[in-house]
Amino acid sequence: MNNYRLSSLFAIPLMEFQYDEVSKLDHLIIEDILNSTEKNVSNHTSKDTYILDKHFTNLRKFFESCIQTYVEKVIVGDVYDRSKLNFQITQSWLNKTKPGESHHTHNHANSLISGVFYIKTNSSLDNIRFYNDITSYETIKIDGKKFNKFNSSSWSLPVQTGRLILFPSYLSHGVDTTKGDDDRISLSFNVFPFGVFGSNQGATELCISKDK
Repeated sequence: MNNYRLSSLFAIPLMEFQYDEVSKLDHLIIEDILNSTEKNVSNHTSKDTYILDKHFTNLRKFFESCIQTYVEKVIVGDVYDRSKLNFQITQSWLNKTKPGESHHTHNHANSLISGVFYIKTNSSLDNIRFYNDITSYETIKIDGKKFNKFNSSSWSLPVQTGRLILFPSYLSHGVDTTKGDDDRISLSFNVFPFGVFGSNQGATELCISKDK
């Protein structure tokens, strides 16, 4: 049958942005931070989980500009009054995944938007895998003949150095076993709103200050 229309209703928003080039100074700072890591489930993370509060001024400005675009296009749907409502980066940390390691499936609690920025990757081998929680909890399992965005339980997205990905923090994601001979390095961060949102008359008003 060819007489039909198939729509993608309530799609999960994922945005990608490209940064010019990480400076030599920032690379030195990254190397120094990664001298002090701790074991994650299947890779390594920096012990410091507030690195953007202390380092990488230019990167942070880029991230904040991208977050504003994401909020305008996805959450609010238009420009918004940033003096009344804004979004701040909360925690931020570095990830190092060595050859043969992976990154376990997880999502980010106490966050609205999450970001991953790729500092060192192999664009022909590296990816991030997102998981479809709707199909993960299905009660009837019907094997697909050809996978698409409706029936896939996960989707692998290629990544490359200098690329930032923003996505809803509830979205489960992970990294398959790393191939190649080099470490994979990324910077992750969480974002939460502050200011006044909701409705006073609707009894949904909530005020959150910017102070951490």
